[in-house]
Amino acid sequence: KILVHEIKIKQALQNACFFFRLEGVMSKQKRKEILKLEKQMQKKASATVVLSLAEKYLDVNEPHQAVAVLIEGIELFPENLTLQVICAKYMIQHETDDISRAELIIKQVLMQQPDNFLAQQLMEQIHSQVDTMHEVARETDTQELQAQQTIRVPIEPEDNQLPEFHQELTTGYRLFHSGNI
Repeated sequence: KILVHEIKIKQALQNACFFFRLEGVMSKQKRKEILKLEKQMQKKASATVVLSLAEKYLDVNEPHQAVAVLIEGIELFPENLTLQVICAKYMIQHETDDISRAELIIKQVLMQQPDNFLAQQLMEQIHSQVDTMHEVARETDTQELQAQQTIRVPIEPEDNQLPEFHQELTTGYRLFHSGNI
């Protein structure tokens, strides 16, 4: 049995090593593609290059960089509504920026193109996220208020009040150190 387990562990390690080598090769290839697209952006930028570059940054798990590229693209091509919608979508999906900025971008798109279905969907998503954030905040506030307790401490406890006084101090100490006071 030990030999069988050792063989399985060895095979698993070999598979993991192969995967990481493959991932490294793929990552290296994606980085080369990103560099190529970055050069194209500097030489002759286009909305297509901006979108491709942003997508490549998402492929290597860099959503903040993808959003930065899209914002740069919006500055270069302010009339391109697709760049604006995709930028807001990335901001929302990857939580890379303030939700209010994504909302502002979507509002501007809808002013120019009220029937833009994706922009309408994103606006609904933004509103539901904002509603959820407010509900969570209210729920957290309620929980904090419920956890708070008032501690009554007599100025000079009498002998018959000492057990109660000790209990109140102990409760207060625990509440204080748990962060509820």
